[in-house]
Amino acid sequence: MTRDTGHCKRPVDAVATVSETGGTVPRYQAPVAPPIAFVVLGFPCLLSLLSLEFVWRSTRFRPTKPSAGTDEFFDAKYKTKKNIWELSLEGDYFERCEIDPASAEMTAKWLVKLPIQRPELISNLSIPTEILDVLHLMPLLASLHCPTLEDSDGMALSECKSLKKLSISGVFIGEESPEQLVQQVVDMLKPTKIQEVAIYLPLQQLPPPASHPSSANEPHLNRDMVNFATIASTLLAALPLASATIYFQETFAGDKLPARWVQSESKDDYGKFKITAGKFFADSKASRGLQTSQDAKFYAMSAPLDKEFDNKGKDLVLQFTAKFEQNIDCGGGYIKLLPKFEAKTFNGDTPYSIMFGPDICGYDKKIHAIITYKGKNHLIKKTITPGSDQLTHQYTFVLHPDQTYSILLDGETKESGSILESWDLLPPKKIKDPNASKPSDWVDEAEISDPTDKKPANWDDIPATIVDPDAEKPEDWDDEMDGEWEAPKISNPEYKGEWVANKIPNPAYKGAWVHPEIDNPEFKEDTEIYAFKNSHVGFDLWQVKSGTIFDNIIVTDSLDEAKEFAKKTFDDLKDAEKEAKDKLDEKEKKEAEEKEKAEKKDDAKSADAEEVSADEDEHAEL
Repeated sequence: MTRDTGHCKRPVDAVATVSETGGTVPRYQAPVAPPIAFVVLGFPCLLSLLSLEFVWRSTRFRPTKPSAGTDEFFDAKYKTKKNIWELSLEGDYFERCEIDPASAEMTAKWLVKLPIQRPELISNLSIPTEILDVLHLMPLLASLHCPTLEDSDGMALSECKSLKKLSISGVFIGEESPEQLVQQVVDMLKPTKIQEVAIYLPLQQLPPPASHPSSANEPHLNRDMVNFATIASTLLAALPLASATIYFQETFAGDKLPARWVQSESKDDYGKFKITAGKFFADSKASRGLQTSQDAKFYAMSAPLDKEFDNKGKDLVLQFTAKFEQNIDCGGGYIKLLPKFEAKTFNGDTPYSIMFGPDICGYDKKIHAIITYKGKNHLIKKTITPGSDQLTHQYTFVLHPDQTYSILLDGETKESGSILESWDLLPPKKIKDPNASKPSDWVDEAEISDPTDKKPANWDDIPATIVDPDAEKPEDWDDEMDGEWEAPKISNPEYKGEWVANKIPNPAYKGAWVHPEIDNPEFKEDTEIYAFKNSHVGFDLWQVKSGTIFDNIIVTDSLDEAKEFAKKTFDDLKDAEKEAKDKLDEKEKKEAEEKEKAEKKDDAKSADAEEVSADEDEHAEL
C-alpha cells in the first residue's frame, strides 16, 4: 500500500453521484460540521477547548526528552481540564515521533492521563507503535484517522476494544489497483472491532471535465480518483467489517448452577446435573462445567439466549466442549439449538433447529450434525469421528449464508462443504419421466455370438475328469468287506469346458437406453435453508454411564469470536488438563499396585493360617 508522506490537512470527502445527464461525476462534500455537543457545552467550554488547542499547537510537543518540568507542565495545563471533548494530533508532530521515540512515549503516557471524553487522533503518517500500544487503554476512543495502514497498525488496532470508526487518507498511485488497495484495508481490519471505514482522497487542482462545467476555483478529482472512489465504496459495502454478536456464552465458572438454566419437568425422573471440574482439571475454577451425575438416566435442561438469534444473512456458530471423564460406553454428548418454547416442558419431542455433538455407543462413535428443515430432522450423510477419550474436546458447527458449513473438532476442520450435498434436505431437481419406457425393439446388447463360429469335432468327447493314474489300491483293502475298489478321479487337464461361440459386435446395438428425465414438480429452490430463528440452547440426553462434563458454550455470528473464546477456555487449558490426567493415572496405577500387593499379602497370610490350622487338627487327632 502506498505510503503518503506529504503534509496534508484533513481532506474533503470524494463522493460519486449521477448527474442530470446520466453521467457519473464527482460531488464534493465539505468536512463535517463541529459536533452538537460543542454547542451544548457553550461558550465556557469553547474557551477551554481553544485554550487547550492553543497550548497544544504552541508547544507542539517538541521532540525534547521527557523531564520533571514536562510533567509539571502537564499537571498545570491539562489535568485541570474537565471537559475536553476532542483532541487532535496532526501533521508534523507524528513525523517527529517517528524520528524521536521519546516523544512518542511521552505522548502515549499523556494520552492515557488526559480526561478526554471523545478523543480523535488525526495523523499524517503511520501512527507510532508507542502510541498504538496504549490506545486500548483509552476506553472512550471511538474514532481514529490516519493516512495509511501498515500490517503492524492493523494488529495494534485490534487491541482498541472501543474503536468503531476509522478513516484513512489513501491515494491510488503506482502499481496497486483500486481493488487491491481496498482489499488490503479490509484484510488488515478484519481482526479489529471496527464497524465503519471511510477512505478519504486528497483533491487535486485539475481542469474540470467537459461534461461537468464549473467555476475555475472549484477543485476536481482526476479520473483515477473518481474510479477509486467508486470501487472503494462498492468493495467496502460488499465486504463490511461488521462487529460480532454473542447471543449466548456460558463457562459455569461459579460454584452453583446459573439461574438461567431451567430443569425440565416433562418427566419426574430426569437425571440431575451438577457443577464440578471433575476428577482432573487444568484449573479448579475455569474447568468447572455441567456434569451428568446419575447412571441410566434421561437428562433435559435448557437456557434462553441473551436475545433471539436470526442468522439470516449471517454466519451461525455453535460451539461447546464435552469431557467424557467416565470413559463413556453408551450415551449422548450433544447440544441442541432451539426456537422459542416453554423450558419446563422440554423433552425429546420438542422441535429444535440443530442438534450437534458426539454420540457414542460401543463401537459406534460419531459426531451428530442434524438440521431441521420443514419439520423434519435430517442427519448428515458423512461419518465424523468424535473425541472419545477422557479428555475435554471442543466441537464447533458453522453454517454460512452461502449454504455451506464447517464442522471442527478441537479447532481443526473435519468436514466442510455444501449443506445441500451433505444432507438430504431437498428432493432432486430432476426425476425419471414416469411416462417414458424403453422401446420394445431397443437393442442394448453390445455383442452377439458369431453365427459363423462352429464347435470343433470331438469337443464333447473329452471328459471333465479322468481316473487318477497314480492311485493304488490300499494293501488292507478287502473286496468282500469293502466292495470293489475304484480309483479316485481327478480333473482332466485336456478338458476345455463347455464350448461357447466367439462374440462379435452387434450391428443392431443402439447403446444403453437412458431413461429420460423431467423437472421434478416437488422441487423448489430454497436459498435460506441455513437460516433459523433460535432462542434457546439445551441438553436432551440419555446416558447409561454418567459423568460427562459440558462446558464453554458459545452461540455467535462470528467464527473469529468463537476462536477467541476458545483460546481462553480450551486452547490455553488443554495441556494442563492432560498433565493433570497423567498425574491422576499414575496415582491410580500406584494405588492399584499397592492394593494388589496388599491383597496378595493377605492371601498369603490366610493360606499360612489355614495350613497351621490343618496341622493343629492333625496333631489333635493323633
